[in-house]
Amino acid sequence: MDHPRVFRRCDFSESDLSKAWLDDAVLAGADLRDTVWIGSRLRGAELRAAEFDGADLRAAEFDGADLRGADLGEFPLQDAHRLAGATISADQAAVILGQLGIVVEG
Repeated sequence: MDHPRVFRRCDFSESDLSKAWLDDAVLAGADLRDTVWIGSRLRGAELRAAEFDGADLRAAEFDGADLRGADLGEFPLQDAHRLAGATISADQAAVILGQLGIVVEG
């Protein structure tokens, strides 16, 4: 039986995690600032309140991931399709849409 990898509140800041497969991993509250995730898979991962500020998320896959409350930093809009199936908060959606010049009210 597979057990999920749990890295709750771990400090991975400034790490190169390119091509890492962390499907269903728990990285809630992890410090992921200035990390490199090029080509990584985080499908179904729990990433609540994780800090991605300054992270390179090009070509990372987040399908089914829980990103609510995570600091996504400057998420590259050309890779926004990689968030398909992920869960984000209304505040995060407003930030992403704001980068496109769309104002969210309500």
